[in-house]
Amino acid sequence: MNEHGRRYLRWMALPVRRGPITAAELRAVALDIRVFIPRFRNSGNVIRKPGAENSYRQSRLCRLLGNPVAFAIVQALADHKELSPSELAQAVGRSVQRVSTVLGALRLADVVRYDTDGKRNRYRLKHPVEVRSVIAALSRFVKVAADPGL
Repeated sequence: MNEHGRRYLRWMALPVRRGPITAAELRAVALDIRVFIPRFRNSGNVIRKPGAENSYRQSRLCRLLGNPVAFAIVQALADHKELSPSELAQAVGRSVQRVSTVLGALRLADVVRYDTDGKRNRYRLKHPVEVRSVIAALSRFVKVAADPGL
């Protein structure tokens, strides 16, 4: 077993205890975490430069809205104030399960939020003015890009 494996086993075997953690224990755990973070899958995709968080979030939002179902859901919510997952499923022509999965991703990206009314959830845009302006800008861009005269 190599050094990384031994550190991982030591890190996983830390006893659960009550009370404050000593500085030495904290340094040992921090060292072990720094060793293993690069080993995780897709950890190379994370941008670690200061100030790059905004760019990273923008790229994740573009990737999310690149999903046709997610984009259709956002458009439906932009047209209406609030909709339930079943109403959204009818509007976009997909199953309620698929719509709920996409709504979960949109919730994590802070695009939509929901309110609970008894057993029903009603989804709405978290920032409706900004989302509508993004949709309008995309519409203008597609119109200009499709014009063969330019």
